[in-house]
Amino acid sequence: MTYSFFKLFVTFFALLAINSQAQNFKFAWISSPEAGIENNDSKLDSVINAINKNTDLKFTIINGNLTSSGRSEEFYTASEIFQTLEKPYYIIPGRKDIEYSESGFSSFLDLWKKDKFLFEQDSTLFIGLNSSIPLGNGCRHYKVEDLIWLKSKLDSLKTKSEIFLITNKSIENEPDNNPVLMNIFRDYNLRVVFISNKQDNEIKKVHSIHEINSLPVFSKNKPAWNLKIIENKKDSIIVNQQVNIDSVITLKKIKKNQTHSIPDFDQKKFIDKSVSFMLDTSTNRTLLHEPVIYNSNIYTSSLSGIITCMDSSGTVLWDYNTFGNIVGKPVITENIIAVGTTQGDLLTLNAAKGTLLQSIGFDEAITSQLITIEYKGKHEFLEEKVSGNNTAVILGTYSGNLYCYDFETLEELWVNNSVNGMIETKPIQIGNKIIFGAWDGYLYAVDAKEGWLIWKWKNDKDKSNSPASVIPVTDGNSVFISTPDKFITAIDARLGKTLWKTDKYDALNSIGISTDKKKLFIKSDKDKFYVIHSKNGKFIKQINVNYGIDRSSNNIQEINNIIPFGADNGNIYRINNRYYFKTLLFMGNSRIHTVQKFNDMYLLASNLDGRIIIFKID
Repeated sequence: MTYSFFKLFVTFFALLAINSQAQNFKFAWISSPEAGIENNDSKLDSVINAINKNTDLKFTIINGNLTSSGRSEEFYTASEIFQTLEKPYYIIPGRKDIEYSESGFSSFLDLWKKDKFLFEQDSTLFIGLNSSIPLGNGCRHYKVEDLIWLKSKLDSLKTKSEIFLITNKSIENEPDNNPVLMNIFRDYNLRVVFISNKQDNEIKKVHSIHEINSLPVFSKNKPAWNLKIIENKKDSIIVNQQVNIDSVITLKKIKKNQTHSIPDFDQKKFIDKSVSFMLDTSTNRTLLHEPVIYNSNIYTSSLSGIITCMDSSGTVLWDYNTFGNIVGKPVITENIIAVGTTQGDLLTLNAAKGTLLQSIGFDEAITSQLITIEYKGKHEFLEEKVSGNNTAVILGTYSGNLYCYDFETLEELWVNNSVNGMIETKPIQIGNKIIFGAWDGYLYAVDAKEGWLIWKWKNDKDKSNSPASVIPVTDGNSVFISTPDKFITAIDARLGKTLWKTDKYDALNSIGISTDKKKLFIKSDKDKFYVIHSKNGKFIKQINVNYGIDRSSNNIQEINNIIPFGADNGNIYRINNRYYFKTLLFMGNSRIHTVQKFNDMYLLASNLDGRIIIFKID
């Protein structure tokens, strides 16, 4: 090898090594722009103009809470403003965009297609992950599909590049399945995390990883912006804040002086020896509700719009793609399954074959759980019914319309439009009344024959305390609800009048009633399970279960003289007829749905990540 060739050879690989390392570049970071709030839109226009003027910026990251309340018009406004960015932008939604979105989050997906991203800039890998769940009642959780996607991407890239993670919550202790995420990153060079969930510009280290929090880009009653200009260098990160169109100040210089120290998070797999299994399987899809059990088969509906039927061995009998998103629980009767999507489609399928029977479209998202009733009103059908049965399906929408449709023909029987807020709960029937809560602060009773309003009951001036998430329970005469202000209320089902009310039990969204209708079961928002009298709300028993904070909306059931229930911590518990509790098993770092009776011997439990078990307590 000649000297000149050797010199060229060394120079080439030296340049290659330099290019493989992180290069200097700058990008803009917008946190919580909240389109829809007064004056925010015009200020956001000014911020976009400032970003466009800065020729040093490679791209813009937009992190969380694009809107103030998840309304579709706010999403469209935000989209129009962001389209004026002259360089690429990458976006993830926040809690306000998702949890109570009037479209069930479909507006965001219509506009931006995905709620995550992955791209590389000069040997730095940027990953954006959303940690909120539609209608999640405070649930902080990475979707199981996103974690599978992330691991697959990282494994296929086999990257040694430094990684910047953009998400909503701290990696220190949130969301609930944060240990799963951290275990994925253990073998990779996670260097910085950008979050947007606190009211300060905090910078700290978690597992030796720099975690940078940003204030919302606009602060109430303050003219200065909180637009971040991030400069990435080989050995450091400089966090700057642009406070107006012309002025930028440096907040912090962070040295890149060490790799992470993410521990190997132990995914505990406790199972009590008294539990035996018929089935343990997973759909690996996000399930917002427990499955429907019908003819010993199990029917799941995923957030991504897939209906799945499996038998008790876990064998998938069929899948059906609705090409929409499902946030409400389906219903099955007469071998027909009905399901609604946030894109506004009501579909019926053959429950045995999974073939489409009929579909109709609405101009709004279907957001409630569905129920069926025996319709006893009069209706002139356009075509004669084949079956002659009187089954009807009840469904609620984001704008507050409650519809009743004939189950066989999908002809409209009636509609009630008394409500001024989203309906997400499962309505119940008591005699001739359909009773349900909504996000306008009221509990409603409408006539099951004609859909007329019979009464409405007001909880609180603050709509955030609406009886909207709880599934009401009844003894046939009274309706019992729990509300976010931690009250349990008994309401006369005939007149809509309050019978008794108490805030002694720290109730949030989960309530149940005993088989003899004499006792109510209350899962408090933290650690404690209560049994109280349904007649007057008086105390019977407190059981200290120590499950931590729990915001789930479970319908707690008494099954074969025990009370089985799950918690947000991933554990399943049982309380026996002497009020002793026992931890039965851990299903994973994921919220557990209502535990159901599968047959005379077995119970069925499921979680948000799509794991399904059928088990019995020996």
